Amino acid sequence: MTAPPRLARVLRFALSELGSQNAHHEFEHLCRHIAKKRIASNVLPATGPVASGGDQGRDFETFHTYLREQLPFSTGFLARAVDDTVVFACTLQEDGLASKIRSDVDAICSQGTPVDRVVVFAAHNVPVAKRHQLKDQARGDHAVALEILDGEAIAELLADQELFWIAEEYLHLPSELQPLPPPDEPALPEWYTDLRGDWQAREAAPASRGDLLEVARGLRHATFHREARDDLQGWLTLAERLLVHPPGQEARQRARYEIAVATLRGTSTLRPAEPHVRAFFAETCNTDSPTLLYDASILLQYCEGAYGRGATDLTLEETARWNADVRQRLEALLSEQPSTHARAALLQAVAHLALHFDYTDAVPPDPGTLDDAEAITQGVLSAVEDDDLPSVPTDARFLDIEAGMARLTELVELLPQASMFPVDTLAALFGMLSPALIDHPLYSTVRDGLDAATARQAGGNAVADRCRQRAMGLLRANRLLDALREFHDAKVNWWHGDTLRGSLLAMALIANIYSRLGMPLAAKKYALAVAAGALRAPDEELRDLIAPALFLAATYDHQAGAWITSAETTAVAALAQINYASDPWNSERYPHIATAVTHQGFTMLAARHLRPKLVQPLRKILETAGFGDFIDFAMTQMADVPAWDETKWLNVGPDMTAPPFSDAGPERLIKFTALGLQWTVRCRNERPVVLAAEAFAAAVQVLLVELAVRDPLFLTGTIEVDVRGREPGRPNTPPFEPRRDGSNSSRWLVYAPVGTGRDDDDGENVSLLATLVEILITHSLLPAEKFMSLLENAFKAGITHKLVVGRPYRELADLYGVDYHSPAHGLPVEPLGDAGPFPGWCAAELEPSTNPGPGYTREKAVEAVRARYERLPPVLHHTLPRLLADSRTHAVFAELRSEGWKDWHLLNALTNLVINARVAAKHGTPTWETADSFKGRFIAEMNRPEEHNDPSIAVGAVTRNAMEDALKISAMTTLRSWDLELHQDTVDPEAILQFLGSRYGYWDDDTDHYDFFPSM
Repeated sequence: MTAPPRLARVLRFALSELGSQNAHHEFEHLCRHIAKKRIASNVLPATGPVASGGDQGRDFETFHTYLREQLPFSTGFLARAVDDTVVFACTLQEDGLASKIRSDVDAICSQGTPVDRVVVFAAHNVPVAKRHQLKDQARGDHAVALEILDGEAIAELLADQELFWIAEEYLHLPSELQPLPPPDEPALPEWYTDLRGDWQAREAAPASRGDLLEVARGLRHATFHREARDDLQGWLTLAERLLVHPPGQEARQRARYEIAVATLRGTSTLRPAEPHVRAFFAETCNTDSPTLLYDASILLQYCEGAYGRGATDLTLEETARWNADVRQRLEALLSEQPSTHARAALLQAVAHLALHFDYTDAVPPDPGTLDDAEAITQGVLSAVEDDDLPSVPTDARFLDIEAGMARLTELVELLPQASMFPVDTLAALFGMLSPALIDHPLYSTVRDGLDAATARQAGGNAVADRCRQRAMGLLRANRLLDALREFHDAKVNWWHGDTLRGSLLAMALIANIYSRLGMPLAAKKYALAVAAGALRAPDEELRDLIAPALFLAATYDHQAGAWITSAETTAVAALAQINYASDPWNSERYPHIATAVTHQGFTMLAARHLRPKLVQPLRKILETAGFGDFIDFAMTQMADVPAWDETKWLNVGPDMTAPPFSDAGPERLIKFTALGLQWTVRCRNERPVVLAAEAFAAAVQVLLVELAVRDPLFLTGTIEVDVRGREPGRPNTPPFEPRRDGSNSSRWLVYAPVGTGRDDDDGENVSLLATLVEILITHSLLPAEKFMSLLENAFKAGITHKLVVGRPYRELADLYGVDYHSPAHGLPVEPLGDAGPFPGWCAAELEPSTNPGPGYTREKAVEAVRARYERLPPVLHHTLPRLLADSRTHAVFAELRSEGWKDWHLLNALTNLVINARVAAKHGTPTWETADSFKGRFIAEMNRPEEHNDPSIAVGAVTRNAMEDALKISAMTTLRSWDLELHQDTVDPEAILQFLGSRYGYWDDDTDHYDFFPSM
């Protein structure tokens, strides 16, 4: 039986680490137990009968002592069989391993003791060719048969259920790694019937650890296989009998554990085993074994689950007390400064206990409403077998998440020294819990530490697999941004020949997430990269990915409003479908066919009703590879659909980012919204420039998604970008030219590379990033150095490999070649809605943040409000009573107050109006030349109390509009008080007020104060 990949990796690594630890004693005992079992089981790999025991064999320890005394190497042992004398040797050596084996064989065979076979255990691997060479040499030089069991072979042996206890004992692996019975075994496999028959024939009760392991194997099979369920009670009885005279505490506790689990899982109730559970926890707090303490945490989870299913009379108070007792014991052991590996195991156990679900206030459900326990068990086993672990809900509550994450942080910091720790199991558990842990501040530290440890033990492939598992759990929890990060990491770790399919599939899921985030050009870029990667890969088995990826790209074109381009991409995808798919038009087998027909059917319907000049060109495009027949069928099905007006068509796709036919007419239009910024990218509708504009938009979308988790503090507004083509090799052309226009928008002229030149792709990427940074920093309220620090962190997180996927976008997207001329090109056709206002859609994940902004605390905000109440009234000492005496002005104040203005808002606005009027009366109207001096005069007036004869504002000038304008101006000062900066010459003050209200409590924060506006 082949070991499960995860278990094989753990065993193989643990064996190799014995060498680095110089753990000769452990390895020697491990090999002795394997050899003894193999002799007893008649499974030595050489020819000829081998037996042991009774008068036909010699005592194992006697031969071990003999060999240590007689042979010149310290790790050998001997067993004699009926026809053969077999010598077992073991070595931890890695360098010069072949020479070591050769010299050991020479030494064994030169001692005068007749030897028929030599079996060498090696912790490290021996290449197959070298293995055969050594066997031939042993046979020729000494006439002995040589067998070599290297690391891979030993790992496979230890993965057997009967031998796994050896790995537990000498490799210090947790019992929960014990392999499950093979899922494809017969109803009652031969090993099971033999084991059952053997124990049915015995009169003696099980008394040894080996007996316990055999009973546990039979018990587990009867627990999890309905066809053996009739035997369950018999196995439980045997386990109970072992408890009468158990071979030590560990065996006693293991038996109790197995009885409890089998009772619960096999009979859907824990009640008969509750005395054993209570006995288990009564004794657990006296153990020093990290493995048993970790098992206690697992058993507690079973008890908690049984309570939640109404399958036990144990109470939550009991389980909570046991949890606290075991945690206390673990903390006590940790305080004793154990060895590195023991400390790692203890940290894992205490973290596991802290991360139990919090069942406070849980009420057992009605047992009649519960699902079948066996069905749940089989579902979990199936998920484990498929290496697709389930995930918890995002709102799951833990018993003590702070302690759990703190201990996990300690553990990952220790892992580089605890090289034998089985990180794979912990990483799998962490992946399952990720949706509920991901918002914790220590999540990234633990995740990165586990990934680094996984890479050390099992390489990049295992890290990629772990990233994929976390990503799938996060995706199921609808945590798109978090899942995207994990898929990106999986893509990178899988990007080589042996695992390229995994990388390409991860990229397809990345494309799907970008689409769900409303970033269709980024999605298209990744879909096209999947198609290109599958096409260019040496492995022809990847060709099946080409057509689905191209159909996905067509879907993303449709989402972006580029319906003509979507038809063209669909035509290419149809050709790929014919070339690389079996039974290519089977829509049940290939669901992307039905999606494409739906989208292109809508395209033809919209053209027929509203843009008839596009009907024939679209039909010509879609006739490629016979796809036009599908469209004809779709059109007949929609023949009676009433014609929609353009407004209806603008709303036909709830996730569309731009109007349908945005790629028609003389101008290509790309629109999308993210983080409060509404983007419009335009260019001439000429293929080379369009590809450049799409490449620019795709890069923007990838970068915006990356920034979404970093809080760039964008001020809402619009960005318009005119893209013009720049041929490669023309460095004198400026990369961009800002053309700001309007109070809440910016316009930019960007020169992007066109053509297929490959001379300086890296230089083009640097230039593109410089352009994006210049545009984005203009709309950020962060100081420049903080914004650049934010970008630096994005680069550390791998933004470069997210922006660059294989070849440049213009090469990925140029599906028809430079000579292609679209049948729809040059027609006098506009997008639906004539490129007017479009109901821009933004994914919830990319909406502007409403979390408190950087530096905000309510205490600081209230202190600033209190300072205003102290500082502003003296400036209005004479003016405020005069204004309050005017009924019309009084009404303005009352109206603003009723709409949510705080008194300090009113004072702020009034102060601005009064000081401006006073400065203008004394010094005239400011100009650009006198602006600096007027700033100083304004500050001087603000810093003194108003005097009776000071000029002031007229009562009639204090209108609602004047107050609103004055408050908007004061908002600029409020921004600076939070260490924020404006990078635009003109901005929308309303946007600033909205930002301050959502991020800095502007409309909510207040404090007790004197009533400056009475009777309102």
